[in-house]
Amino acid sequence: MRRLYPICLVTLGSLCLGAQATLVHAGVGAAPIARMVAPSQEVVRAKQVARALHAKKPAKRTKAARKQQRPKPVRLAALGAPDFALYPGMMLTEEEALKSLEQELSLKVGKKITPSDYPDEARRWRWTGTALVQVRVDAEGMVAAVELHRTSGFRVLDDQAVVMVRRVSKLFVPFRLRGREHAVTVPIGFYLKQT
Repeated sequence: MRRLYPICLVTLGSLCLGAQATLVHAGVGAAPIARMVAPSQEVVRAKQVARALHAKKPAKRTKAARKQQRPKPVRLAALGAPDFALYPGMMLTEEEALKSLEQELSLKVGKKITPSDYPDEARRWRWTGTALVQVRVDAEGMVAAVELHRTSGFRVLDDQAVVMVRRVSKLFVPFRLRGREHAVTVPIGFYLKQT
């Protein structure tokens, strides 16, 4: 007993394109055995047409789009102040650059926090609070000094906050702030989840 069943390889709308398999029953209760029959020329041509229809054509680029994608030559400032038009990041105001430096410090401190940073004594007594730590950054981005700016209310938490910030040794300094020393503050919060 032989039956032909289509095997769907590519579906294009309701049209099913593919080779046909012949299922041969070996006897009563035996599983059917599949054999592939080579696809006809019509099926091969239909597959090629389907691929061509589904292929993405490259989008036409206008002259303005091509012009935008060309890399602009880099001009170096000769022994003077940097050309701020070259780099958009250099266009920050003094206030924005300081805020960026504070964010950089917060991210670096945050990456180095571990669960063991919460002092055991403070955990036992369920002490919580936020200490504000001031960091002095030198002209090259190295952390020059770390000191407590505002207390959390608990000496143990304050000391741990200073230790956590001291782990950071170097920061990226925005162009606007380079060549000068700056002081930035970072909040270190100690809070316990309600269980």
